[in-house]
Amino acid sequence: MDQPFARPILAITMGDAAGTGPEIITKTLTVPEIASACRPVVVGDAGTMEEALEITGIPGAIRAIGDISEARFASGIIDVLDHANIDLSQLTRGKISVMAGHAAYEYIRTAVDLCLKGSVDGMVTSAINKAALNKAGHHYDGHTGLLAELCGTPDVTIMLVSGNLRICHVSTHVSLKVALERVRPERIVKVIQLARFGAILLGVEEPHVAVAGLNPHAGEGGLFGDEESKYIEPAIEMARASGVTVSGPHPG
Repeated sequence: MDQPFARPILAITMGDAAGTGPEIITKTLTVPEIASACRPVVVGDAGTMEEALEITGIPGAIRAIGDISEARFASGIIDVLDHANIDLSQLTRGKISVMAGHAAYEYIRTAVDLCLKGSVDGMVTSAINKAALNKAGHHYDGHTGLLAELCGTPDVTIMLVSGNLRICHVSTHVSLKVALERVRPERIVKVIQLARFGAILLGVEEPHVAVAGLNPHAGEGGLFGDEESKYIEPAIEMARASGVTVSGPHPG
């Protein structure tokens, strides 16, 4: 690893070869701000990335490497930690592919391993296809569940960040029916705690967690549903009793 204030090395997973991930990566890595902020390495398939360059017409070249230590981070060159696991003659873009689903899993697993070993400073994930992932035998709801298992961290949730707004989900990638079933005090309290912890990691010293209601107008006093009074309000009280600054339930 370089000095603490050097540009971080980021492992970018290529995502599903049959999707738009490879093309998005080639376009993104031409943005000048990217090179000034980090040193990117794509974890994927070099052949697929070469075709992505042709499709997008982005000037540059792909450099296949076998180990992260071989990356040069040269201008106009995309270093690809090459898994060589996509047979382009068997790939149809825009169609679910078991081959691409398994390959995407391998890229994520490699990037996580590099992070845990300290070989890179962080990872960025490109788009995967959840159906392809599951058809390939990797039964996860997407990146969230897969990363949780690979990191040995069962209690996780998604956090969306835009400016000062940070949003965590009580439900994740599940059906609407299951999402409603997850609106229970134990799960809500866990997500409140995770949201608070995540905000602290992002530099917020005293996070205030605002909890949204489930129903229109947060139930309107029971007129539009009682989940707020039965489940959400008790969860807020439990979290508050544990020392969390929390309010709600707030209408959407």
